[in-house]
Amino acid sequence: YWYSQKDGMKTLCFSTDPQASLSDIFERDIFGKGLVGLASNLNVVEIDADARVKDYQLSVKEKIISMYGLDELPAEIDEYIDSTSAEPA
Repeated sequence: YWYSQKDGMKTLCFSTDPQASLSDIFERDIFGKGLVGLASNLNVVEIDADARVKDYQLSVKEKIISMYGLDELPAEIDEYIDSTSAEPA
């Protein structure tokens, strides 16, 4: 905050880590809200990484269905794409 106000420099602070929450740091609900202005020259974004991954997986599935003219994705491929978001053990 100090840097954005001291010299009037535009500052963007972002995070994809819900454990190191910008919402907690700035005491405002920022999570998944897109670009949030907190002060002049200070904007923050707390990205919902899980939602972004799910959106991307859905777009991949839709492209495969469209590319091959399928009515639906075969279960094996659907499960494989879903597994890409699994956290390592």
